[in-house]
Amino acid sequence: MNNLFIFGTPEFRKDLIEAIYPTLKNFSLDDLINLGKDTISGNVLILFYFFRKNQVINVETIRTLSSLNALKFVQDSYILELLPSLEHIKLKLNESVSKNNPTEEIEKAALICEFLLDNGVIERDDSSIRNLRILYKYSSSELKSREEIEIVPERQPP
Repeated sequence: MNNLFIFGTPEFRKDLIEAIYPTLKNFSLDDLINLGKDTISGNVLILFYFFRKNQVINVETIRTLSSLNALKFVQDSYILELLPSLEHIKLKLNESVSKNNPTEEIEKAALICEFLLDNGVIERDDSSIRNLRILYKYSSSELKSREEIEIVPERQPP
């Protein structure tokens, strides 16, 4: 199925994902991760499932987001190219992220959010940058240092 999925047209992948999605809703994210974490098509389906269910990443969804680190291909931008087009995911975090989530979960979420921001899944705007800095602030010292780096939003063409 992986080859059929990878080498199929974007329309084929979209139709396949849309056809499978209603069945995916019957599973928990943990179950889906256990089933598809090692395959490209599984990673794409899991990411689609997560993004469809979580248009906003907030304090409550950080732990769920961090569980995506179990996916073998989660940091591969090619995986994102296999996804049907989605609306931008929004970040809406606040300082309570540190009270509701362990540092390890915040760090995992920060790395995924950074990847998603760099690849256009999370819109690159001032709000997203501020929210990513909140994650950096409550991460380990290695990631905490990124909080001080000035991240300039991409300029839109005139």
